[in-house]
Amino acid sequence: MKEKTAYRTLLWCVSLLGVLFFIFANSCVPASESAAESRSVWDFLLSFFPFITHHAVRKLAHFAEYALLGAHLAFAPILLPASTKVSYPTALFFGAVIALLDEGLQRLVPGRAGTLTDVLIDYLGYLTALLVMLAVFFVYAKKKRRRTNE
Repeated sequence: MKEKTAYRTLLWCVSLLGVLFFIFANSCVPASESAAESRSVWDFLLSFFPFITHHAVRKLAHFAEYALLGAHLAFAPILLPASTKVSYPTALFFGAVIALLDEGLQRLVPGRAGTLTDVLIDYLGYLTALLVMLAVFFVYAKKKRRRTNE
C-alpha cells in the first residue's frame, strides 16, 4: 500500500511540475511568436464563434492555463496521502503566487508585459476550476454515501 501511495504522490508532483512548466514556458515566448500562436487559435475559433476577438482569445488562454492548474490542485486531496494534504488556504495562496510570478516573468520577455489584469484573469481561472472540481467531488462523494446507505 505504501508503494501505491508513493507512486501516486510522485505522479501528482511530476504532473504539477509539468503544468507549471507549461505555464511558465508559454510566458517565455516572445510577443511576436505568442501573437502568431494566438492568431492561429483565433482563426480556428472564428469559424465557430464569429464574434470572438483576438484579445478575448488571448485572455481565455490565460484563464484556461490556470484552470488546468486549479483542476490539478483539486486532485491533491484524493491522490496525496493524509500527511501531505494541501490545505485550502495554502491552495488559494499557491494560485495567487504562481499568477504573480508568471506575470512578473512576462515583464522580462521582449515585447511582453505582465499586468495586474492578467494576474486577476489567471487567478479567476485557477479558482473557477478549483471550485468546480471540488463541487464535483462533493456531489460524487454524497452520491456514493447515499448508495452505501441504501
